[in-house]
Amino acid sequence: MSEFTGMVYLIQPEELLLTNRYKIGCSNKKGLSRLSSYKKKTRYICTMECKNPFELETILKKKFNEKYKLIAGKEYFEGIENEIFNDFINIAQTYNNTIYHAHLKEKLECCSDIVLDYVQNKIDEKNVDVINISEQFKDMLISMTHGNNFIKNKENIDEYLHSDIGIFALKRVIKNLGLHISDTHSDIKSIMDEVYNKYCDDGEFEAKYIKS
Repeated sequence: MSEFTGMVYLIQPEELLLTNRYKIGCSNKKGLSRLSSYKKKTRYICTMECKNPFELETILKKKFNEKYKLIAGKEYFEGIENEIFNDFINIAQTYNNTIYHAHLKEKLECCSDIVLDYVQNKIDEKNVDVINISEQFKDMLISMTHGNNFIKNKENIDEYLHSDIGIFALKRVIKNLGLHISDTHSDIKSIMDEVYNKYCDDGEFEAKYIKS
């Protein structure tokens, strides 16, 4: 995932000690400089790095306002500490995961388009009779991951590719698709070998098209 741009936090300010009241906040600064501005005895219950901290803070406050009693301003809430802590973690983690998956999907779509365009161009150059190379990629994904209950048909391949293991599978597909069809389409095998050497070998594929 690309670099975090800030943080959200859950604290119990010094003036609220020995109560069941807590404050949600955020900062777009790196480090803990924002937290150091609170009084000495403030309890720092949870801090979490994130992208778009102001957006996440808004989501947290909205969700908390639906469940907990708002006691002051828009960010002070009253409730059982363990529940507040767990909800804070779950909401923030769900948000971070959503951002991560969107980022990963963008990278996967980018690399898939590049690879498929390259393969299709090579096929066109050699006049190889293949109707839809992308369908072969999907078939290969299914056949190579048949032991994984998560992926069973072409309809959930996109969801599968959002996962970390999907990156690995995609690289294996590119490397091995040629072997899978080499008996009937030797030209495609050579194309896929060329694709792997160009995009996947020595970490170039992951470094250029997956990681930010």
